Amino acid sequence: MVQETTAQDTVKRIKPTIRSRLLLAVNLPLAVLATFFLAYDYSQELARRVENKRIALEEEAKTLLPAVVRLRPHGLSRVQEFIDEVCIRMQDSESPGHHIAIELGSEIHQASSHHRASRDMFSAMQEAANSPDSQTSFGETELILGVYEKDGAAVYVSEELGSLSRISQKRHAEAAHWISDTGLSRRHSCQLSALSCRQSAA
Repeated sequence: MVQETTAQDTVKRIKPTIRSRLLLAVNLPLAVLATFFLAYDYSQELARRVENKRIALEEEAKTLLPAVVRLRPHGLSRVQEFIDEVCIRMQDSESPGHHIAIELGSEIHQASSHHRASRDMFSAMQEAANSPDSQTSFGETELILGVYEKDGAAVYVSEELGSLSRISQKRHAEAAHWISDTGLSRRHSCQLSALSCRQSAA
């Protein structure tokens, strides 16, 4: 009787181990595949968002340049008022670090509404304009730029890249959490099924 009880206890100890190994064998490859997919999808989505932002900034620059050219004969103060007005409408929550600079021959004007105007800022914008990906570092931030040039005039429009990265990270963190919850639910279902089978056998 003692030997039979001991054998039953041994089987009970072995069964969870085998079940755990089976669950690990099934879930581990799925977890690795899901991690790889999330990493790849994150990089692709971030690249899409960055390119869409660059196009939007370039389109803004294209829109601003004709207005700047029309205002120039009325005085550079009118040009300054115009770019300040446009820039102040941009909220940091939607367009973080939004900045406008105008190059009219040897004259350079920057929006002053958000207090970002500086020689270093314009140098960073020029560096981004000469970069293949229209990006550059400025202090602790990364800038992305849209630029449009015509007839000796140029408009530079830049924003910070940090928000795009945070949006993508949040989206993929939510996806990873969902995958984790799904995996736990699947494991719980397997455990319930095993328990039902043991009760039926008993």
